[in-house]
Amino acid sequence: MTGDPEAPDTLFAGTRDGLYKTIDAGASWYRVETGFDLGQVSSIALSPAAPKTIWITSSEGLYVSRDAGIHWSHVGGGFPYRNTGFVVADPARGGFVYASGDGGLYGTSDDGAHWRLALMGNAPSLLALAVDPVHPRRLYAGTYYGLFRSLDGGYTWTFLAREMKTHWWICAVAVDPVTSAVYAVDTNDGVRIYRSTDGGTTWSKATRFPYTVWVNGFAFDPDHRSTLFLGSQGGVWKSTDRGKTWSTANRGLSFLDVDSLAVDPSDPRRVYASAPLSGVYTSSDRGETWSSQAAGPKAWYVDSLLVAPAPSPAIFAGTTSGVFQSTDGARTWRRLGGLRNMLRDFAREPGPHETLYAATEDGLFRSMDRGETWSLIWTPGTGLRPNVDHVAVVPAQPGSLFLTTHTGLFFSADRGETWTRRPFDLGSPYLLVVDPRRPLTLYVSSSRLFKSVDGGMTWNPADSGFPSAGISNLILDPQHPDVLYAIANGLLRTIDGGTSWTPVQGLPYQPTQLAIDSAEPQTLHIATSGHGIFDLTLSAPGQ
Repeated sequence: MTGDPEAPDTLFAGTRDGLYKTIDAGASWYRVETGFDLGQVSSIALSPAAPKTIWITSSEGLYVSRDAGIHWSHVGGGFPYRNTGFVVADPARGGFVYASGDGGLYGTSDDGAHWRLALMGNAPSLLALAVDPVHPRRLYAGTYYGLFRSLDGGYTWTFLAREMKTHWWICAVAVDPVTSAVYAVDTNDGVRIYRSTDGGTTWSKATRFPYTVWVNGFAFDPDHRSTLFLGSQGGVWKSTDRGKTWSTANRGLSFLDVDSLAVDPSDPRRVYASAPLSGVYTSSDRGETWSSQAAGPKAWYVDSLLVAPAPSPAIFAGTTSGVFQSTDGARTWRRLGGLRNMLRDFAREPGPHETLYAATEDGLFRSMDRGETWSLIWTPGTGLRPNVDHVAVVPAQPGSLFLTTHTGLFFSADRGETWTRRPFDLGSPYLLVVDPRRPLTLYVSSSRLFKSVDGGMTWNPADSGFPSAGISNLILDPQHPDVLYAIANGLLRTIDGGTSWTPVQGLPYQPTQLAIDSAEPQTLHIATSGHGIFDLTLSAPGQ
């Protein structure tokens, strides 16, 4: 998002659906018609030195308007790359612009008529660029390998690893438009914010965040020189002491990254989704519309959701800081006792002996009273990490369940009282799915996807046709026992129990999670990262 330097209430926003503009400070927006299919707009640049000129980068290339957005043209002039990353306009010199492409960083001094290579490198290695408004020939480039500085407008560069004492991911760089103080963010191990007041010669660590979030950029308060804002995957942060300390500024924000999905078995219209740093969203119309539950769990991530249906419906949310429960459709939540650390997976055995299982970084826990109390029923033994990655009950065999850890696959036939190890020596299993109709059939993923039809005693590969990328999610079609859907560099489908797989066409974005409505099993809900949720009507094998 970028503001118009001549009109305070006018802003431009780059989205995955093109370019949008507001002239009333965000009260209303309209899409800017450029005459091009822009795709995703990733960067916008306006300069006070040329206020009518707007530059944008998108998934389709570099574009410019020289009449405040009325007419647009695709940039050529020696800029050869369609895949562009970001664009930065010199705030003091009109016509000076820098843009990243597949071959590195390019610069122009004649408003885009001609371009020269300013910094060699692959596009993924170039993460950020800042121009010093006071000294416009001074540039800073953040890369995966550290920070570079140029004192001559991008003709020559110096690597600042020795000065900063770091040579890792510098994902954001900003220069104070009045004092020329430089801020750079290193996200290799947590978030470290560096500050320099002498043009990058010496640096001090302004602060260090105790956790890692991807930082997208900075903004400076023009009326309060000591105040600046930081935008990240964790929302907005604010500092009033030049970056020494930070506090969140996230009230009213919502996020679209979806981590997990669950469908209420007793009410197929109600679907739940979790989003990082945003808790739980609920839909009462099969995903057509969503509402954020402000009182929901606000842990860093909601990793898993479980719906226990009527007669006493409840929703359980497993987070990085324990388990939360809602009994009123996700409107209000309370933390359940006994589990405080990261919860990786949930499982529920229905029936007269309803049992909940929680896979955590401390082992496997069991609850016989709908989560009110929990008891530890499995740990790997002394000296081994107790992480349990997945747990799955066997619906056709009450009391039976499997769990996976980095050490192997384990089975219990008595609700976790005793355990036996299954002979899985095909790598560290991290994904587990049990066929609800055939109790001896299960799927486990490690470096590949494997299938067993004898309760885990023997295994065969089940990933013919898979891409080289590993599988991240797997779900069975409840109507057709040999139909499964998997996420592996796209959405894949098998109709023969894993013997062969084919891509599912038509999904425009990379999926992240899958859920099937048990009351209406012909609908597959597909969550994506940053693009919301899609529904797919399932077809029978051969259709």
